Amino acid sequence: MLVTAFLSLAQLQLGPNTPDIDRLERSAVEAMDKLTGSEGYHIPFENGIKDADNATVDWHLLTPEELNSGALIPGLLSERGRLSVLKVTSLKSLTEDTFSKGLGLNEEYDVRLLVRVESSPNASRVGELLFDDGTHRNSSFSSVSISRTMHMVDEVVLVSLEVHLGAGFTDRLFMTEIMIDPSAGGPEWIELQNKDQFAVNLSGWSVSRITNGVVSAHELITSGVVPGESFLLLSGNPSIQENLGNGLIIDLGISGVLGSGQINSLESSGGQILFQYAEYNSALTYNLIDFKWDSTWNINNGFSLVWNNNDFSNSSNWIPLEEGTPGSI
Repeated sequence: MLVTAFLSLAQLQLGPNTPDIDRLERSAVEAMDKLTGSEGYHIPFENGIKDADNATVDWHLLTPEELNSGALIPGLLSERGRLSVLKVTSLKSLTEDTFSKGLGLNEEYDVRLLVRVESSPNASRVGELLFDDGTHRNSSFSSVSISRTMHMVDEVVLVSLEVHLGAGFTDRLFMTEIMIDPSAGGPEWIELQNKDQFAVNLSGWSVSRITNGVVSAHELITSGVVPGESFLLLSGNPSIQENLGNGLIIDLGISGVLGSGQINSLESSGGQILFQYAEYNSALTYNLIDFKWDSTWNINNGFSLVWNNNDFSNSSNWIPLEEGTPGSI
């Protein structure tokens, strides 16, 4: 695949390529040109119309919510023609979908991006991954990979882009901690972590509190972006919510999914929280996280439960922690 991508750059042919592979190769080359051949830019939308007057090449200074709306080309160059450290870092604020569309890729295509330090005055930096995320080629029908080495400050960095056909991708968040029975006056809260490096768009996610098999409270999340390698806190009262990691906080107190103070939405004796996702204009709903507990878990007042990376539904894999660590490992 590396050879065919190279020959595509040179406008050469390698055997009887199918039209699908030819399009994939051309798309990969064009995407790499946009990524490593320009500073990129962001154009915001105003009432559904592009606001060209407020376009900026400093897209890396925008919030994750701003970046994942409007029109974006995620070019990584600085004004001096080298890779921008800040723009590479800001890749974690982009969802895979925003990144892919910004490079002009067809909706059928998925991507994987790797940025790695190849040489540096600091020997300990060599081989360090600055970014590595996206879909895996082993789940695709066909794939093309193209790489370039670029200068970034005083280092040489490899930028490798894979474009896949038919791989598919799913935004993932992991439920890592929950406060079911907070100390007096405190809010109930749930912590989720984005362990990947691409951001996760929360539009289409929903959270339900289920009691005796019936949905007793429900919240449809319509906005919000969780940057790569960061946390999301769902809280019964964000105004008094402790947040050790400065993660995104969403209020679930108004809908009643979570409680605060004298209002207990979650019972230590048992309950269920269900996270689901529905694609835009689709009747299909996917169950993402289904968390259940009962009286055998012996949940103590003021202690959170921290997931220990094993069976999600087994109480022995949730470690009690006094007061908890919302927004932080």
